[in-house]
Amino acid sequence: MFASPVLYLAVEGVLFPRTSLPPSSKAAQTFAVPPIESHVDRLEKLLDEANVSVVVNSTWVLTAGFRTVLGLFPAGIRRRTAGATIPGSKILGRRINAVVGRATWLENDLKRREPSQVTVLDFDFRYVPVRLRDACFIAERGLWRASEDDWQRLRSLLMRRGEEV
Repeated sequence: MFASPVLYLAVEGVLFPRTSLPPSSKAAQTFAVPPIESHVDRLEKLLDEANVSVVVNSTWVLTAGFRTVLGLFPAGIRRRTAGATIPGSKILGRRINAVVGRATWLENDLKRREPSQVTVLDFDFRYVPVRLRDACFIAERGLWRASEDDWQRLRSLLMRRGEEV
């Protein structure tokens, strides 16, 4: 069992626009967010406050590789990242049946990790298993456009304790 609460984090559509291409290893440094306090910095502070581990649930792990996706995050989020819902090998990515999809990857990861508490941060309910929709924050327009009310809702989801998966 995974002792700490877990945030399952979609990268595309939440931290970066879905229209963005997954970065290559060489481009990861230039794909960073703006130097002002951004939505990524704000998420990093929120994760520190809530003391939550991160598991990446993103197709970018398949296309760009786990290390490249991890390189997009600030140091605080990188330290909190426990892994991904799918193996992060670009070579393996070509062999995995992408039709299965992120909701199934998330379900399989839940069985493997057995986290004490789950929050899902995604851009679309279609990628969230039905049983987790109450523990989900949907950032349809991305976190860069989230309102104060959105941030408060995400904070309350991350800070709740004692609820089982």
